[in-house]
This record gives sequence, C-alpha cells and structure tokens, in this order.
Amino acid sequence: MPAGPPPRAPAEPPPLPALHAGARGAVWISPDGEVEELSAARAAERARTTPPIVCHLPLQAARLDCPPFRAFDVLELFAFVRPAAFCLPTPSGLAAALGLDEPDGPAAEARTLLGGARALLGELAA
Repeated sequence: MPAGPPPRAPAEPPPLPALHAGARGAVWISPDGEVEELSAARAAERARTTPPIVCHLPLQAARLDCPPFRAFDVLELFAFVRPAAFCLPTPSGLAAALGLDEPDGPAAEARTLLGGARALLGELAA
C-alpha cells in the first residue's frame, strides 16, 4: 500500500479561506494569505462554492443577504473546546476570549478567525 501524505500538525487548520462580512462589504483571505475586499454579492457567491472559516454564520449570511451556506464557524469550535466559557460572537470577542490581539479593521478581523481556529485546535491537541 503506498504511503499517504505526511500527517498535518494537529494545531494547524486545514488550508481554508476566511470570510468576514461587515456593514460595508466583506474581506476574504485565501488559504495562501491573499486578502481581497469583496462586495456582499461576490462574497456570497464565493462562499457558496468554497466553504470558509467564519465567525457567527447566521450573522455573516444576513450581512451577505443570502441564505446560510456551508462554512466552518469558529464559534462552534470555541463552544466545543471551551464549553463553559463566554465569548462575544464577533472577531473582537473571539480575540478577547483567546487572549489574541484586538483586530483593528476588516482584514484583521478575518485574520483573527484564522488565528482563533489555530489557537483552539492547539488547545484541543494539547
């Protein structure tokens, strides 16, 4: 039987994009780190074809004016890893709950989703 690919480090999330939709549009960070500012319609279209990491899927879908889409909600991961802990359902709330730097704009909020997922998977792997 041929050997498969080497196992991924347990604290490293799979190569997924991150999406954060705000009041004025959305930010999409590709798995290779490219940051794009998108209209809500374009972000919704992309999210329907490529499931992203998001924070609070119902709110993100509402901001994109679309039905909920397949996504990896970092708040669900937070609830699984820290079931009795409180977290405001925003990137800033996630950052505060995990001791990460406070995001200072839409791109930083999207990056916080990736950092939060990495931190939570690290806790799970420990």
